[in-house]
Amino acid sequence: MGYTHYFHFSQEKAADIENGDKKFKKAINLFKKGMALLPDIKLGDGLGKGEPIITDERLCFNGKGEDGYESLNILLNEPMDGLDKFCKTQRQPYDAAVCLALLCFEKAFVG
Repeated sequence: MGYTHYFHFSQEKAADIENGDKKFKKAINLFKKGMALLPDIKLGDGLGKGEPIITDERLCFNGKGEDGYESLNILLNEPMDGLDKFCKTQRQPYDAAVCLALLCFEKAFVG
């Protein structure tokens, strides 16, 4: 057990949702704007090193260095149905970025 965020789309892939690619891009843009307001949260790639992966087809990050735990990885063309997608953050500082990302995707895809 642990502190976990679960997420899924209503269809198999985000790309399969009507205008899924545009909605995914909107979520990414919302995330970038939100992160600009959280300069103290340091993000790395999926392993907590380097830079986070933020593109129009993928969002992948972890807390930087020792502030990480599990990566958040959302891809436009990856199956997302069911409760098989999750991110455990152990309440590390990057938890706020995970919450922000999931809220951005909710806003972009649901409205």
